[in-house]
Amino acid sequence: MRELKLRKFQNYDVYIAAFVCFSIKAVHLEVVSELSTDDFLAAFGRFIGRRGLPCEVYSDCGMNFIGAD
Repeated sequence: MRELKLRKFQNYDVYIAAFVCFSIKAVHLEVVSELSTDDFLAAFGRFIGRRGLPCEVYSDCGMNFIGAD
């Protein structure tokens, strides 16, 4: 019998940044590679580029928002 050589798969951790519009109930999802301030700001920048600048922003005050001050 032959040995079956399997490919080695590499696992990646990914996170989802969810932006929700409360007035029209729209949801925008962005894939983020890690929970850092820089990655969140990049995802938020992509959101603004696609949907426009929001009037108000509410957050859960996570630790990655503290670094942006």
